[in-house]
Amino acid sequence: MNTVMTVKKGVVLAMALSAMMLSSAHALTVYTAGPGSLAKSLASGFEQQTGVKVTVFQATTGKVMARLEAEQANPQADVLISASWDTAEDLHQRGWLLPFASANADQVPANLKSADYIAQGVSALGIVWNSKSGTRNQRVAGSHPAGV
Repeated sequence: MNTVMTVKKGVVLAMALSAMMLSSAHALTVYTAGPGSLAKSLASGFEQQTGVKVTVFQATTGKVMARLEAEQANPQADVLISASWDTAEDLHQRGWLLPFASANADQVPANLKSADYIAQGVSALGIVWNSKSGTRNQRVAGSHPAGV
């Protein structure tokens, strides 16, 4: 729960900073490969707090990156919420990220931040199988190829 709240606060802060940098236009464009429901919730809350309209493009990491590359000469995204460490590092190496100083940067380990980004997130892995599927293998002593 703490990590999710930290992520939400970080995204809202990034959106707020982007909104301050907008000229006369009152809109913010967010590209995200993160969960669509989270993006919609953040956008709605930000709109209510600031009055700034948020347009969200939510897709897979590949589609988000393809759009960023296609728009390279005329960038449309104000904020990117990446779902991939590799993607963030690639954008950093290309020089496509602007410096960002988080108020909570001192709490983030040095290997998860640079002058251009602060990585935050949660990852989970689940392994599931149908125990009624297939044939149960009865191991007989000495039947293993290694003689185990």
